[in-house]
Amino acid sequence: MIFTYTLAYFLVTVACAIIAIVILLQFNINQGTEQEIKYFKRYLEWYLRFVISNMIWIWINYGYLKINGTIFSVINVASICLASFYWFKYVEARLSSDLVKHKAFHVVSVVPLAIALLLILTTPFTKLVFYYNENNEYMHGSLYPTMFILAVGYLLFATGHIVLKIKDADTKAQRFDFLIVALFLIFPVAAGLLDIFIENLPVMELSLLLGTVMVYTRSLQSQVFNDSLTKLNNRRAADNYLFDNMPSVSESEPIYFFMTDIDMFKKINDEYGHLEGDRALRVVGKALHDYSEKKRVFAARWGGDEFCIITKGAKAPAPEETIKEVQRAIDKAAAEERIEYPLRLSAGYTKCISPMTSVDKLIDNADRMLYEKKNSKETA
Repeated sequence: MIFTYTLAYFLVTVACAIIAIVILLQFNINQGTEQEIKYFKRYLEWYLRFVISNMIWIWINYGYLKINGTIFSVINVASICLASFYWFKYVEARLSSDLVKHKAFHVVSVVPLAIALLLILTTPFTKLVFYYNENNEYMHGSLYPTMFILAVGYLLFATGHIVLKIKDADTKAQRFDFLIVALFLIFPVAAGLLDIFIENLPVMELSLLLGTVMVYTRSLQSQVFNDSLTKLNNRRAADNYLFDNMPSVSESEPIYFFMTDIDMFKKINDEYGHLEGDRALRVVGKALHDYSEKKRVFAARWGGDEFCIITKGAKAPAPEETIKEVQRAIDKAAAEERIEYPLRLSAGYTKCISPMTSVDKLIDNADRMLYEKKNSKETA
């Protein structure tokens, strides 16, 4: 009976490892920023170490492998702490949190992890987190709950932060993305509590994997609303944003819809090549992303070298001021990337104060102004 249980535990961990490896290999640049991808992959790498150490540990714990299991238990518990830490880093990167811009935050955020790792690495001598009894059976030590709380603290902070951001999400799709990430916490917390009372079940492996699969699957679905080149929202996301917000517009809460494109973009492609043209689009995309985060406005790549910006509410800047601020953001991004040519936008806009206005009319009015401005530049 014990052999059957041990084999079943082993097979569960093998299945978890295979699925995690597949996700790790498939997670790519279209599913997040460079930082998001880095932290998500590190989370998965430590999760895999946790699972693989359990594959070996279960045979040791029930006497089928006659070796000391302490080293595998240290790897196991340390890996779960590091996985929690990198999940926290992934969520903060996903939120484009202002906190990550401060060095002090990075220093302070490492402190709970350092304490947990210190407890774990010294536990072979102190037996405070875990120990092996006279029958070579794994047992929880008196500070196991403390270590667990330190690890779960990262998940709690990340979840609380993302829950606070849900109401500020630009679209229903983004709100749903944040909600899925927030739900991740439920599974490891439930598994951790169960593990305190019923030891030696593969519940943590399964719970973390379930949350990971949910987030990964949603990230695949979210690609429908993202532009892979610029990492901005795409036209479908812009259509959804207008659909969500048009019913609430009024004279006191207007929407401004801006349509922009890059001046002389064909010349950039012709003189510098299409790879440089893609680089120019990425620079504009980064500038618009940073601007939209700072000003809490919506930005998307409409198609080709066209981008749209949507501002709403009585406190939105005057349209011409918005255009100037966006151009300043592009100038800054272009300088940082050492762009050798002028990277300028032309922009048209329209104001909507009635929910009865059609989206097509809104776009057409902005398009008309855009091309009037472009024509005036070309004839000047």
